[in-house]
This record gives sequence, C-alpha cells and structure tokens, in this order.
Amino acid sequence: MHSLSLREFLWAKGYGDGQIDMLRGFFERREKVPEPINEKFLALTREYIVVGGMPEVVSGYVDFPHYGEVQRTQEKLLASSIDDIHKYADSQDVQKIEQCYRAIPRLLSKENRKFKYTEIDRMGSARKYLSCVEWLNDAKLASMAECVEAPLAGLAAYVKEGTFKLYLSDIGMLCSLYGMLVKRQILDGSLAGSMKGGVYENLVSGILERNGVPLRYLNKDGGRLEMEFLVEAAEGVVPVEFKAQVGATRSLDKLLDIGSIPYGYKLAGGNVGVVGKKITLPHYMAMFISQSASGDF
Repeated sequence: MHSLSLREFLWAKGYGDGQIDMLRGFFERREKVPEPINEKFLALTREYIVVGGMPEVVSGYVDFPHYGEVQRTQEKLLASSIDDIHKYADSQDVQKIEQCYRAIPRLLSKENRKFKYTEIDRMGSARKYLSCVEWLNDAKLASMAECVEAPLAGLAAYVKEGTFKLYLSDIGMLCSLYGMLVKRQILDGSLAGSMKGGVYENLVSGILERNGVPLRYLNKDGGRLEMEFLVEAAEGVVPVEFKAQVGATRSLDKLLDIGSIPYGYKLAGGNVGVVGKKITLPHYMAMFISQSASGDF
C-alpha cells in the first residue's frame, strides 16, 4: 500500500499548495520562517511521525483524531504485512524475512544504525539473510540505504557492497512498534536517547526517498567521518545531516571544508539559518531537498 509523503499528509490535514509553496520560498531564500508558523509545522511534522502516511490510518485520523485509534489501525496493518510475508515469500524464507522486519526498530534504536545480521541471530550472515532483506525492500515494506566510501560525484561508483542501513517504509508503522509512550514523547518533544535519532533518521529517509533521492550514507576512514545522507545536486554532492536535538556537527563541518562540496544541510528542530556553507533547516523542509534530474544543465 502506498504511504503518503509529508506533503500529502499536509494536504490531508487541509494545508494547500499555497501554504507549502510559502514554506518553499523561505527554503529557497534561506530566510527564517516566522516563529509561530515554524512551530506549527514542526508540530505537524511530529504528528506525521506518529501517524505516518498509510492511507487507512491518515483517513481515520483526519475524521477522528484519536491516537489510540491510530495505534489500533497500525497494529492491524502490521498484522496484514506479516500475513503478506507468509503469503507471498518462499516458504523457506518466511521466518527469516519476518525476523529481519521485526529487527528494524531495534537496530534503529542503536547509536550505530548499520544493519547487522548478528542482531537477528548470533550466527547471522549475508548468505543467510541478504535475500530476505532484499525481499522486504522489493516489497516496499522497508528501504535500504547504501553505504558509500567517498563524497564524490557519481556516488554509485563508491558504494560499499554489503554495508547498508534498513528503514521501515512508513514512519508511523515504525512508531507503532515502539508503542504509545514513545508516541506521546514524540508529540510533546520529550523523547530522548538514541531511539530518537533513529526515528528522525527514518523520517528523513522516507521524505528523501519520496523526492526521488537514492538513499546513500557516508562511512569513511573507519567511521571517523560519517554522514546520514548524501544527495547529488546540480552543484555537486550535498551532505544532509539531521539532528533530533541541538548538537555539534563535526562530520558536516569536515565535509564542508572540502572544496568540491558546495554546501550542506543540517536538519534540526529549529529555524532556518546560514553559517558559511552550512544551511540549517527545520525538519519539515526535507521535503524540498531533491537530487538534480538529467537535463538540468
């Protein structure tokens, strides 16, 4: 089932293209959004994290905005997804695919969110589980982000085979697996710990993927230089770092010292700001980040 993007969620909530284009204007001009408007859309983004974009969930929520009912519908859809695995996957892979699917929330709650087969079972390996992960990706239940070893044009040439992250295709389904307490803390802004980072990373991955951006992250020099997302824009490779809370941006700062990097985005829970080549954006403005299309130059 097709999951609604953040933009489509905003449409369902009654926000039209005029209001979204207004936000795009602030993004393009690198100007601060008036604070009441910024706070409103940050709150709507937290709402989207909890509700997600599954049409049945969004439709029910718009008609009856009750988070308990959202959770019940998501749990029903989760059961349906598991049923689909059992129905359509090869019988010898069903259990392994379900294990991979259920492991995603646990893996995303860690500081190092790289997918590790040994987190599924102690004897886990690519030979045993890679085809199962690929099945989830092909079925659009999960999305794989490839690891690259250099922030250079032609990112596909620098992919590190066998190293990847795995996200749930719908952010609301991820939150449903964490439960109502986590949802409450997301909504009121009190969620803390590495889980928060994983939730927001999954949010950004979904937004970028819906924008047509291939999901790629940087891991260079044995992990000493990392970046959550890299986007090939017309000007060059653009690093995208997200922050679930206020914090240093050491890796982004290092990348911005590279002459071929035109600028970088820091997605955070604040407002628009520019310091040198670093552009800080509120989380919801990820919906305006896209890669260059062929024929753009």
